[in-house]
Amino acid sequence: MFVQSRQVSIVAHPPELTIATAIAAAGFVVPKTAELQADVANHLLAGEAYTVLVDEEEVGFAIFSRFSPGILYLAGIILRPAVQG
Repeated sequence: MFVQSRQVSIVAHPPELTIATAIAAAGFVVPKTAELQADVANHLLAGEAYTVLVDEEEVGFAIFSRFSPGILYLAGIILRPAVQG
């Protein structure tokens, strides 16, 4: 069986809010609402946001926090269901 290789990358910038909201809705299996969008916006501003790409498609994002020099904390990550696993 042949499995095609996929290019995965993480870039140091947040996704656009509407894309991040769509990713969160898909990942948490909830509807896209104004409340969800506000929650996503708060998370994106709460730390260092990174976009997760697979084959150059935005499929998720991660939020990191720095508590002190040398300590990087993964505060949260969400991925579209198709790339979870």
